[in-house]
Amino acid sequence: MYDSLRVFTPQSPITMCVGSKINPLIKISADGYVSYFTTKKQKFAALMESNDLDKFIISWCGQYSTDVFVLNESDILQAMDYLK
Repeated sequence: MYDSLRVFTPQSPITMCVGSKINPLIKISADGYVSYFTTKKQKFAALMESNDLDKFIISWCGQYSTDVFVLNESDILQAMDYLK
């Protein structure tokens, strides 16, 4: 399912989009429930309340296309540190 999603790198860190309202954070729970977060406060709360079975993706709206990134554990920790 996540094969075609991008991953963050030092050249494209999660901090480039996690703080922006136009780049939603999407949580996919183990039970298949999907949640959508736009504000920094919502994103931080969602990441803090997550468990190991939850998956997160975030979009980056470019000029001509939108990239979708899957967050790994390191990205989640970096995002929480940035958002607090």
